[in-house]
Amino acid sequence: MADLNDPVRLAELHGAMLRTDADAILDACVTRAARLARAPIALVSLVIRHIQLLRAHHGLPLELAVSCATSRSNSFCQLVVRDEAPLLVEDALRDERVPKELVEHYGIRAYAGVPVRVRGHAIGSLCVLDVVPRRFDPRTIDGLDQLAIEVAGRLSDLVERDAPVGSADVQERLVRIEQATRVLERALLSLAPVIAAAQNAAGVRPQAPVDAMHATPSALVTIASLRAAVGCWRDMGSVADELCD
Repeated sequence: MADLNDPVRLAELHGAMLRTDADAILDACVTRAARLARAPIALVSLVIRHIQLLRAHHGLPLELAVSCATSRSNSFCQLVVRDEAPLLVEDALRDERVPKELVEHYGIRAYAGVPVRVRGHAIGSLCVLDVVPRRFDPRTIDGLDQLAIEVAGRLSDLVERDAPVGSADVQERLVRIEQATRVLERALLSLAPVIAAAQNAAGVRPQAPVDAMHATPSALVTIASLRAAVGCWRDMGSVADELCD
């Protein structure tokens, strides 16, 4: 069992490996993973100190695609890295091993992840996720293992080709994070009329707390979106802290 805070493991996570801009090769890998598993979502997740960085993704909800991160403690991939072995979850709602935040906010129900290893250290996971309970067959896991080798090779290549990370590089990343927050801010502002309509439909006054037992489906969707957005803001702050360390 690996220590997630092992400094030797964390030292492997650096340079261009931690960029959040798109990479064609990594994007192709997650697209192939989604097709292989016939799953709507696929990720390359790098498990850092406080967050999991979503280095490449396919089919993510908007909030996660903007933040490119979740808290490490809420991730399934931390378990792949900790155990240095594949993790299969047939029904996340009933599986006591996994955190429930992604289940509650995004309806994630099934997961299959395999380690991504660089120089013998599990630094993250290549995973696929589904919104319905299901099983993943051995052939799918074997295919994910092969793709994870390609992912590891690409991440290593990016580091080797990248110049040492300096203040200008960090500043560039922070600018991208700021741009992402502006996108999210506009999205949140656009929810204002939806919130008002949902409150009227549910018979809820603006200052009253929403009772989920009596709220309409539209109100519940709005509440879930707002909660996810709050988490997105928090995770983007964590990304900024991580990059500035």
